[in-house]
Amino acid sequence: NYEETNTFVNPYIDNPSDFLFATGAYGFHLSANKRGEVTELTLELNRPELIERRKERIDLIRLLADRIVGEVNQNLKKLLIKEVQKEIADDKPYAMTTRAMFEALPN
Repeated sequence: NYEETNTFVNPYIDNPSDFLFATGAYGFHLSANKRGEVTELTLELNRPELIERRKERIDLIRLLADRIVGEVNQNLKKLLIKEVQKEIADDKPYAMTTRAMFEALPN
């Protein structure tokens, strides 16, 4: 029996950004969003080991982003951007947090 307010957010079916938001390596439920809140609290989305793994992914994306900013070769720059896009795709671990970090960076 599917209950809208008490069901976990399923990243394979749902868009996690409809229920949760990321700031740095942390993930939080959107205000007044029961499914996000149930997911965050029950799965302990901010437990230390998850934060550390998210931070590792964020650090990888930041290294690529730094290379993009400093790259003068436009062909290489395009390839690096494609690499980042692959690394922040929905099928990658911690996509919501890495995508949020990358999108927050200045162009």
